[in-house]
Amino acid sequence: MHDVMQLYQSPELDQCLKANFGDDWQDVKQDVFERMLRLPPEQAAEIKNMRHYIIRVILNIKRQPYDPSAKLYRKTEPYTESQQPDEQYTEDEFHEQLAKVKSLPWYHHGIITLYTELGTVRAVAEQTGIPFYSIKHTIKECRKMCK
Repeated sequence: MHDVMQLYQSPELDQCLKANFGDDWQDVKQDVFERMLRLPPEQAAEIKNMRHYIIRVILNIKRQPYDPSAKLYRKTEPYTESQQPDEQYTEDEFHEQLAKVKSLPWYHHGIITLYTELGTVRAVAEQTGIPFYSIKHTIKECRKMCK
């Protein structure tokens, strides 16, 4: 427990958090150490290098889009008019694209249909039980096939 307190008070850790999370660095620090305190004692005892573990948790929050804490600290801005896709389909082009989607193999068609209904890769993965990256890869393939 003494090591955890030293790490909590570490100026290097504070600098790392400030550099990665800006104004939210203190909130992230609280979340990271709260996670550590919630670890079961047997799991905490298996951690050989607590400093490495903390850095790994911070990196996961920063890099992993599916981490629940990452959503809190990710800075997103809504699209502006200039960023909106200016691609408008005519009715014939729309029906042509729709026919391409309908002609996809059954698996691809099912995944892309669920994706359009649910809106996120994560939601499709949770509903189907198929791994996240498999869904992501399938959607990428669908886009290639429809071009």
